[in-house]
Amino acid sequence: MKRFVLVSAILALSSLNLGATLLSTLVAGGSLSNANITVDNFTFIRTCGGTGVCAPLDASGIDVTLVGNQLHFAGGFTALNPGGGFATADFLVGYDLLSVPAIGAVGLLFNGAVVGDSSFAQVVETVIAITPFLHVAGQGQVDAPSGPLADAILLDNAYHFLKITKDIFLVGSDTDGLGYASISLIDQFYVGPGIDPFCTENCEPEVPEPGTYALMGVGLVGIYLAKRRRVV
Repeated sequence: MKRFVLVSAILALSSLNLGATLLSTLVAGGSLSNANITVDNFTFIRTCGGTGVCAPLDASGIDVTLVGNQLHFAGGFTALNPGGGFATADFLVGYDLLSVPAIGAVGLLFNGAVVGDSSFAQVVETVIAITPFLHVAGQGQVDAPSGPLADAILLDNAYHFLKITKDIFLVGSDTDGLGYASISLIDQFYVGPGIDPFCTENCEPEVPEPGTYALMGVGLVGIYLAKRRRVV
């Protein structure tokens, strides 16, 4: 009975619509924007394997919301195998980010949950810069059950335009019983250079203290004098 209730709850979660903008609409050409951020050019690829259940069935099962500097995904991402064995679910979500204030760090947060001796849920985030040349500007990863459930992705510079890919991978596996992995919420935070993505108040870029500058100056002078001694 407990297994039936659990399976029913997961399947219901995978079809839940929170009334936000559907990813299928965004893939078809829609976009999300506010005064500072525009998110568009969404892509979605779904790959499932094993012998169990993989959800959602398509992009219409994923809701996307942009509030301030936070992009929120709600999709009931699930890999479930109720009779032993394994089920896999792999979702690739991509999008472009245009920001008026430059972005220097990205926060990745999710609520992955797993049951089973070999089950896990994982999100790998890759941030790609277009200018001055195409390259990976930062990458982060969150996992369940091993963790962490949140990751601060520090970029190698400050950017106004980025391409972001989100690889959502789940395995529901158990040798002789119920195995499942699920992610219902994935949050993304965008902040300026030197700011903690998860800061909630009084968030300012980190500025070195005057004492730090003094120590740097002493160190540089020491290096200079050491080089002069070797020359002499």
